Amino acid sequence: MLFSGTMVAIALAFEGLWGYASKNGRLLGQRAAAADVEQITRQHKYGPLMYSAAFALSFVSIGLSVGVCLCLAVYLGLKGWPSRT
Repeated sequence: MLFSGTMVAIALAFEGLWGYASKNGRLLGQRAAAADVEQITRQHKYGPLMYSAAFALSFVSIGLSVGVCLCLAVYLGLKGWPSRT
């Protein structure tokens, strides 16, 4: 429960920081492509919700909750996947 709860807090903090930094490109580098910013924003849109589901799952199965958290971390850590074609 502690692990998945921490992941929920990290996802919420990331969403807040990313939203502030990426709004109108105010804190991003000049070379940051608008398509990359949009893709990262889309990819992380449901991160807190999915980590909250993993937190709820931790009351049923700790192993399954950790597995879901690890899968989410891999998914959210790979920029550009899945890509739109």
